[in-house]
Amino acid sequence: MIESIIIYLFQLNENRYIWISLLIITLIGTYDDLFGDTKVKGLRGHIKAFFHGKITSGFLKAAIGGLIALFLAIYIGDSNLVKVTNFLLILFMINTINLFDLRPGRALKVFLFYFFVKHI
Repeated sequence: MIESIIIYLFQLNENRYIWISLLIITLIGTYDDLFGDTKVKGLRGHIKAFFHGKITSGFLKAAIGGLIALFLAIYIGDSNLVKVTNFLLILFMINTINLFDLRPGRALKVFLFYFFVKHI
């Protein structure tokens, strides 16, 4: 199934990078939910663990999310001001959805709410 999704995404020319980025964030978030260390909490906790030599799945999720936000901001932005604004908006949106991800299905509901509000 994942292979067919990836093949479909590579056929989308205009929004391919946005969809691939969304897929990567979804996969890393799912990995963190299923296999992540539940003892370390919050961004501060994951950064502290990193500086003590432990790379947590939450740290990877934050780092990869930041890199994806930066990539997308540069990809879709025109001027430097727009790129910085897009970076912050994407980063904060990833964080907002992550904060709601305490119970199964809650993050999906928040995402769908934002998606439908944007398209109405």
